[in-house]
Amino acid sequence: MVNSVVPKEEHMSEDSARGQFVWYDLMTTNSEAAQAFYTSVVGWGTQVWENAGMSYTMWTAGDTPIGGIMKLPDEAVAGGARPHWVGYVAVPDTDATVSRAQELGGKVMVPPTNIPTVGRFAVIADPQGALTAPFTPQGTGPGPKLPPPVGHFSWHELATTTDPETAFAFYADLFGWEKIEAMDMGAMGTYQIFKSGDVSLGGMMNKPPQMPVSAWQYYLNVADIDAATTRVTQSGGQVMMGPIQVPTFTTCCRRWPTRASRVWSLGPTYRSAGTSAPGNAQVIRVDTKAPAPPVLVLPAEGATASTSNETL
Repeated sequence: MVNSVVPKEEHMSEDSARGQFVWYDLMTTNSEAAQAFYTSVVGWGTQVWENAGMSYTMWTAGDTPIGGIMKLPDEAVAGGARPHWVGYVAVPDTDATVSRAQELGGKVMVPPTNIPTVGRFAVIADPQGALTAPFTPQGTGPGPKLPPPVGHFSWHELATTTDPETAFAFYADLFGWEKIEAMDMGAMGTYQIFKSGDVSLGGMMNKPPQMPVSAWQYYLNVADIDAATTRVTQSGGQVMMGPIQVPTFTTCCRRWPTRASRVWSLGPTYRSAGTSAPGNAQVIRVDTKAPAPPVLVLPAEGATASTSNETL
């Protein structure tokens, strides 16, 4: 992850930045195919960042870097890991956050690590196995654009093996998140919306039975859900669900993934579609029976996405 260059007014103080998602990395076995897919479907650009002998390709929305792409290490693949997305959350002290996560039952997947001129990060798994990356920027880090424009991430959703109340307590302690409203989904349980400061960030819900592990999925704004869904299939991806209409609840657009996931959303009425990206392995096969190794976000062979558009 790198600090993107943004206007001064879009930077955040250390206090206001805590708990905000600030970056998103795709870990993949086929960087070239992933770049071709996402640039076609989402309209992202790419930009190479060089620092201290490190070469790193960033995703850009317009002129704004919003994430990056990295090769999934061979040893991780050998251990069962599959392509997945990791969201970075701003914290004032990465080391203290990692220590507290361990006290709360979390696991350290990548220990606190310095990125020269950028900051310090780690990757942790919550007690149910879902991954996030605490990040402390060097200096003042960038804040999110609000409302999120087209091409930017706009919602963050956790499907958990435990009840959302228990899962929420872990993240509230680490990141200072607060509850907003909750939606009763009947037999599926409660969909709990949460915020950081004045910014609504996402929701948490029970993991459906067909989803093998706990995981985060990320929603991204697109201008036209139908056009984006068409581009998915034209680019070699697979539509896993929808588009569907969600008429009144602005935050429950989702799919139940069987792989690492992300979403596109355009802003109280949504349409959504679940899709699978090509180039990361066998994207047609959905393996919901395979056991999930500790580093696995979702056990299958391609990074996936859900697409949605909403009226802002």
